[in-house]
Amino acid sequence: MNNLLHQHLLRAQQRMKDQADKHRTEYSFEVGDMVYLKLQPYVQSSVATRSNTKLAFKYFGPYEVEAKVGNVAYKLKLPATSSVHPVFHVSQLKKALGTDTIVNSALPPTDLSMQVPQLVLDRRLSKQADQVRPQILVQWSSLPASLATWEDEDALHQKFPAAPAWGQAGTQDGGIVRNLETRGSTSASKHKEEEEADAKMSHNKRIKKPNL
Repeated sequence: MNNLLHQHLLRAQQRMKDQADKHRTEYSFEVGDMVYLKLQPYVQSSVATRSNTKLAFKYFGPYEVEAKVGNVAYKLKLPATSSVHPVFHVSQLKKALGTDTIVNSALPPTDLSMQVPQLVLDRRLSKQADQVRPQILVQWSSLPASLATWEDEDALHQKFPAAPAWGQAGTQDGGIVRNLETRGSTSASKHKEEEEADAKMSHNKRIKKPNL
């Protein structure tokens, strides 16, 4: 009886393995292949509550495969000016076929630990499970607009409460970008006008009416 149960268990395990293998895609490349490199334009741990990490990934390249390193990594022939380590896991690579992949020609800098939200370029509502969350298209400091990423607005505010992006409103295209300095100047001007009005009113009160 125990042997029969053991055999059934082994068969069930094998069926599960076979089913998993059907859905597993193994990627392999040859030296000389041209591939796209998938990276995040800023430190991956910068937003711990990110709901969908795929949103922040961008493709760079294409670059030539220079060598295979072990079983699951490849060395790429990166530009001579790049300081990015040239060895990448296979999951970060995609064979350069066709023109359906939007890529960036310049690699991001390696020192990305100080990247902060610089500008809000656009807004949208994203439905996740049973919730609708506001998301913003963020341009990161020292990075071009082409590397902007969609982020959950609430999570980004919590992680970067004093970011420059929160001091502006509107979008670039709409031409309604206002920073904290502009808003501060407006408030100061309004305050000055109020003080002048109060002073004028006090002056009028001090003027004595002539005797009739």
